[in-house]
Amino acid sequence: MRKGCSVEVVASHPIYPDWKPKRTTASLAGVKIYRGGGFFVYPKSVIPRRIQLELGFTIHALRHVLFNRNSTIFVPVFPPSLFFLFVRFLIPQSARKIGIVHDLQSVLAGLSNSLPRIILSRLIRSIEKRTFDTCDKLIFVSKSMASRAISDYGLKPKKVLVRYPFVTLIKTGNGNALGHLFPSGYKHIVYSGAIGEKQNPNLLLKLFAAIVKKRMDVLCHFFSRGPMFDELRKGNASEFERVSFHDLVPEKDLFELYLKSDIQIIPQKEGSSVGAIPSKLPNIMSAGVPIFAISDPESELSEIIRESGIGYCADSWNVDKLLIEMDKFLEKSGRRSHQERQRMVRDFVTRNFEIDQLVQAIIGEHS
Repeated sequence: MRKGCSVEVVASHPIYPDWKPKRTTASLAGVKIYRGGGFFVYPKSVIPRRIQLELGFTIHALRHVLFNRNSTIFVPVFPPSLFFLFVRFLIPQSARKIGIVHDLQSVLAGLSNSLPRIILSRLIRSIEKRTFDTCDKLIFVSKSMASRAISDYGLKPKKVLVRYPFVTLIKTGNGNALGHLFPSGYKHIVYSGAIGEKQNPNLLLKLFAAIVKKRMDVLCHFFSRGPMFDELRKGNASEFERVSFHDLVPEKDLFELYLKSDIQIIPQKEGSSVGAIPSKLPNIMSAGVPIFAISDPESELSEIIRESGIGYCADSWNVDKLLIEMDKFLEKSGRRSHQERQRMVRDFVTRNFEIDQLVQAIIGEHS
């Protein structure tokens, strides 16, 4: 909008991260927003839930694009992906189609060896290839994801760009809305955000349990919501004295959560790093929080953390090894304040996680 564009958005009502639609009338001045799916009841099982999301959003998108086809730029955001196989037929040939890819669902679905997941992965791969081929330009949120898509789908490198997720954190001061969850005298290790298979939740809990057993001065926290989080909490909430399960915090308290975190942990299941990069990464870095990541060897996440100097990235899920590495990192990370790290990474964050770079890639010569 600030660049002079008229913007219309077709979206679902919010379902993140517990897959329960929350109807909203939230708006942005000057932006037309068409929301749907507010009455959906999503299944608990992953595969039926994914199918319902894809089909439901396809119907919603078709309905609105059918009557709003005069745009000069269409920006499908993947996933979901199925909708654009049909929407493309309603778009004028002269319109530019610029896709933004947040996850490679074929990679994430392929992490399991079960027959239904193998079939699902192949189906998603077919849909992704077709939708990607219809776009004039594709913007991926990581270099590894772009390289994998070029390799898997035969994309022409000249139509592929990489733009990292951008900072969305609102720095609203210290605050103390969460003070009761962070008693003094302890170091606080925090996982915050949605929990799914790609976070390897059972091994993450096992690591937390090992940490609090080894160190009496540590509290470990999960801040999350959703079906897998509920399962994790239901079976373990009372088992570990210093491993706590909390709801997600409101956006206005997110900066406080980061300031009160001695360490934010970012886990990635083996083989998943090429399929996605955490969108919260720039926010955590911007807040100056030490990051302890677990990812594939030589992953892009580990490269970013190493170059920025903000933390440490382990390259295996061996809990005994992780415990030693976390113990060392706890001591090292306490030598700087969050404010010192904010200053240390400011230039790195500006160079790599700036929204204007994404906007320019979308509107290009239309600006």
